[in-house]
Amino acid sequence: MRALLCLLLLPLGACSPSRATQVDDGKPQTAVLTPLAGQVLRVMGPSQILPGTYLLPPLEGALEEGVIRLSNLHDVTVDLRQVALVGTESEDIADRKGVGLLVESCEAVTILGGTWIGYATPIQIRACRTVRVLETTLDGFWGTPLESTVTRDSQADWLQPEDSLAQDRGGMRAGIEIFDSADVLVQRSRARHGAIGLWMSGSKDCLVAGNDFSFLSAYGVVIVQSSDNTVGFNSLEYNVRGYSHGTYASGQNSAAVLIGGASLRNRVAFNRMTHCGSGVFLFGTADSRPRDNRLFGNDCQYAVYAGVQTRQSLGTTVQNNQLSKAIHFGLYSQGDEDMVILGNEVADVSGPGIALFSSAKAVVFENQILRNQVGLEIAWGTADGDAEAAPLSGASRDHHVLANRFDSNGQDLVGRDSQALAFAGNQFLGERQRLHVERIQAWLGPEDDLQSAPEQDTVVGWLAGSNGVMPTGNLSGVSLKLWGGTMPASLEVAKSMEAPRIPGYPEGAGRVLSEYQGGVETIELGLYGPWDFSSGESKTMRRQPGGLFATARWQARWFPFDPETQDPRGDLDLWRALGDSPILRRTVDHFLEPRPGAEIQKRVPPIRFGLIAETEITVPESASYRLSVMSDDGIRIWFGDQVVFEDWTWHATRQKDVVVPLEAGLLPVRFEYFQLDGAAELVLELHRVR
Repeated sequence: MRALLCLLLLPLGACSPSRATQVDDGKPQTAVLTPLAGQVLRVMGPSQILPGTYLLPPLEGALEEGVIRLSNLHDVTVDLRQVALVGTESEDIADRKGVGLLVESCEAVTILGGTWIGYATPIQIRACRTVRVLETTLDGFWGTPLESTVTRDSQADWLQPEDSLAQDRGGMRAGIEIFDSADVLVQRSRARHGAIGLWMSGSKDCLVAGNDFSFLSAYGVVIVQSSDNTVGFNSLEYNVRGYSHGTYASGQNSAAVLIGGASLRNRVAFNRMTHCGSGVFLFGTADSRPRDNRLFGNDCQYAVYAGVQTRQSLGTTVQNNQLSKAIHFGLYSQGDEDMVILGNEVADVSGPGIALFSSAKAVVFENQILRNQVGLEIAWGTADGDAEAAPLSGASRDHHVLANRFDSNGQDLVGRDSQALAFAGNQFLGERQRLHVERIQAWLGPEDDLQSAPEQDTVVGWLAGSNGVMPTGNLSGVSLKLWGGTMPASLEVAKSMEAPRIPGYPEGAGRVLSEYQGGVETIELGLYGPWDFSSGESKTMRRQPGGLFATARWQARWFPFDPETQDPRGDLDLWRALGDSPILRRTVDHFLEPRPGAEIQKRVPPIRFGLIAETEITVPESASYRLSVMSDDGIRIWFGDQVVFEDWTWHATRQKDVVVPLEAGLLPVRFEYFQLDGAAELVLELHRVR
């Protein structure tokens, strides 16, 4: 932040007492204003803020009133060009508080220019109509430190999309916030070094176009309970968390665009949304579902989770997007209905190109599905096969898969526990393997005669492509129906719609493509979010693996045990006694695995071993600390003589966190660990909660 301040035009201290100078040149009078620290600058009409840099911390007790405030104004322009307003000079993310500019109950207001630094929310618009926010720069606004390290995907960092539907937004803030407003234009603005670029709630007929909200740690744009808005021709790239190259890739629910709740008829078109957690995430609940939203012509390549991710949406159209090179899914649908997936390119995905879980009435038409691990997956349940967690009652059903090109996928088609699937006109190309089928039958309606149902071989033949080639893959518990030649009504509607038109931007049905063509390995996260390598700024360091344990010297003992006679979950004293005669004693400098180092791995067997270790660390200050433990199998940890963590069970690899208050000073630490079979995992981290 200080580097940015050095580039600003005028030094701090250039402020003079607030004044208003009337200029009469035949146009509406414009007041020339100088903000004064410690006071709210109330704009009463057309105004120009005197160029300069102003240190204007939010007022204690009135953080949400804004340091500059417009209220109940009509037909007003506020010129902030060559003006920088600074809420705090501190680089501590916790010191970013309050609102910079508050615009409330106004109509026909234009905010032109301005650089806002160090506020929780630089610009907030409430209950307004026809507001223009142009050429604004937002920097160093609300965010949270990331707990994840290069070795550990911390659950504390996971974003919860349902928080966006809560009244308090889960405490989240954004660079620009728009509430209960209509016809707001945000254009040619830029956001960096924060969590969320723009947040819109309860608003309609707004346009977000030509902005650069990139390298943020949560979302580029959030649209919640809002309708008929357009997000077009923006750069919303590298909005991501939950990634460590070669170690983990979850995305932690981050996205370029999040559309939540009962948001209707919004358009997301021609945006560059590469290298994000997901390109677009539509999130609904049983009581509040996004409906009739359209995603068109976007570049969503290199997504950590999915190019497009949808949950419990209705009538979503995903058309002509680039959804390639994602790590997990090109398109992930769970619990959606009436989705049209039309004319997209989905290639080189490490998982399924298109996945429809517990969804109904999807139409998959004229897509290029190329070189994915799985071309198309249709199933009841979730990606993990958990049917009980599926949000949609009934079954995965009534999908049409028509006129797509499948080429060189590991498997073209995977399906399970789904009903009434229709395939026609597809092409299946590339190396051929056998299609494995089990429990395949014709779909029968209530009026159909069960005795006249065709044999399984006949039904499977309905999958054949227009080129006479069968798909590769695996089908189990699926019913197919013979397509009758009538296009689904939802597809006809989607095909009849013209490409979205974004005012002020070129027309056309092509895709906008990113200039960032490096792969996911170009995503590098620091303590506060993704590194903006495009700006030339220095990297920020992530949390050090191990945290306070990183400099510890552990005195450790490893010993084998027989679970039949020395089970630590039974006779604990007998098991502990084995540690008095270990097969190996060593001093080690970390526990990011249970057998750190080649020598220990050579001498300690990979299964059925116990480990007891102790150390002493220095707690730098009295505060709350998060102890994060990833284990497979049992683990118990003492701080001093108190057990602070216990998961003394046989279990698969899992992570659990506890928050512990600690006093400054020396702290003895001890743990016991056992490994029965399968994978062996042990990662210990201790970080201050910020």
